[in-house]
Amino acid sequence: MSSQYSLIARQWPELHEEALKVEQFALNDPRTACFYARRTIELLVEWVYENDSQLERPVAAQTLAELMYARVFCDLAEQLAERDGQLRDQRQAALASQEELDRLRQEITALRKANEAAAQPEADLSEFETRRGYIDHYLEEAGWVHGRTSACRSLRSCGGACVSSMPQPCSAAISSSSSACALAAFFALFYLPREGADQSALPRANKF
Repeated sequence: MSSQYSLIARQWPELHEEALKVEQFALNDPRTACFYARRTIELLVEWVYENDSQLERPVAAQTLAELMYARVFCDLAEQLAERDGQLRDQRQAALASQEELDRLRQEITALRKANEAAAQPEADLSEFETRRGYIDHYLEEAGWVHGRTSACRSLRSCGGACVSSMPQPCSAAISSSSSACALAAFFALFYLPREGADQSALPRANKF
């Protein structure tokens, strides 16, 4: 039969034997259970006085009550209770720290998975999709107005050749940013045909 006093069986076998009798008679014979309970307490108090070198047994103490309520014994009981409270708080703090650590680990795992998903390369885009998705956007940011045509005076200032059917640049953007002009010139020279070139051989995506 399992007992709630099994934890003291190895270190205090005599106390364990008396405590088992308390459990045995607790329901069937409560008076006998009380007798063995007092017997267990007497053995425990005597053991404490005999084995604690800092606990001096009062000379005048003769009864169990006098031994238990002696000042030195009460001080020891208070110290043990305080120490027990400290250990309980430490266990609770350790448990809370472990829970916080588990939560942080879960967050890190979720962030790692999100980063891995975001780091997946985009699918291969066609030249037309690349132009619509990126190049046209960059040209608009540089100040070029899509759909307008005129002579390209700005490209001459950047060293580029004048190209017919070039979108009309925004004068404010050109005057405010020479780098925007250079970017527009690069895309125009790379994607638009020069004068006299065979435009029928150009890909469809190169036509506005």
